[in-house]
Amino acid sequence: MDQIQLAMEHVSLYYGLRPVLKDVNLTISPHKTTVVLGPSGSGKSMLLKTLAGLFPVNHGAVRLNGGNILSLSEKEEREFRSKCSFVFQDAALWENRSVKQNVHFPLEVHYPDLSYEQRQKKVENCLEQVGYWDSMDYRPSQLSAGERKMVSFARALIINPDFLFLDDPLVGIDSSAAGKIIDIIKRSRHSGKTIVACFSDPELISMIADELIIVNKGSVLIHDTFDAVRRSKDPLIRNILSLVLDQAATYDSDILSLLDDNGGLY
Repeated sequence: MDQIQLAMEHVSLYYGLRPVLKDVNLTISPHKTTVVLGPSGSGKSMLLKTLAGLFPVNHGAVRLNGGNILSLSEKEEREFRSKCSFVFQDAALWENRSVKQNVHFPLEVHYPDLSYEQRQKKVENCLEQVGYWDSMDYRPSQLSAGERKMVSFARALIINPDFLFLDDPLVGIDSSAAGKIIDIIKRSRHSGKTIVACFSDPELISMIADELIIVNKGSVLIHDTFDAVRRSKDPLIRNILSLVLDQAATYDSDILSLLDDNGGLY
């Protein structure tokens, strides 16, 4: 597999005068799943979107194989976009387009040489793979929250991206839809995609996270393997992990290994 390196180099981002990200430096490990954790308002979602090139930064650079993705030519940016897909927390489907049109659109942009019939077949296959079985002619307003998420995953995966960015995709959906989404994420991970995600579900984090990034007040406190982060002695890191983990009603063995007998971190 190609080793495509994505990194943030001294990135700072402001909302008005308020710092959202502060001098962030990190490199995303290729073909790994990296989960970004932090308290509400810590900047984790903005970090995710900035890595994906959705926001310009005030200082620093976001680099793909050394090149700054925020100063690409039109051709280079299109190539970058063909490598990256983003699943938003609210699905962010185009309301004035059908399910079929939503999923079809990335193929129009990145694979214009495919015939309509070839694209149509890809759309049908991709929707089937994510577990969507209803009419492709429905508009997003006719779908449940879970179905909207499935369609958003189909739209993201149809171009077979190298990078998959996920902004808490389990929020607001029922357990049946969540199970389908988790299966999609697992398959994407096993296929070798580089996944960068914000999750609030501790059980899912323990199942799929190779690495963790802990963010607080716009700064990265630590970026390391799951095991290294869970063994951190830093009280702030331990406190943030506890805030995430204590949201779970049940824990698997990996989650239990993060907690001592009193429910606190090692």
